[in-house]
Amino acid sequence: MRAKYHIDNLYGSLREEEKGGIEASEKYLNEYLNFRGVTYDEYIETFDDTVGVFRVGSFMTRKLFSRKRNDH
Repeated sequence: MRAKYHIDNLYGSLREEEKGGIEASEKYLNEYLNFRGVTYDEYIETFDDTVGVFRVGSFMTRKLFSRKRNDH
């Protein structure tokens, strides 16, 4: 269920962006993944029930702390 929710939201955003062309959709996806500090494969792996919760928490924490360091 968690994977479906997140993938559905991402896919909906990509479809909206695609109205500006496939390049706009690709740019959005790259920015989305860069913001989270993961590759596409790493992002998809976060939905593996055996490691997903840990990975999501791990890369979101990493992103939060890297953002705070860059703010100073």
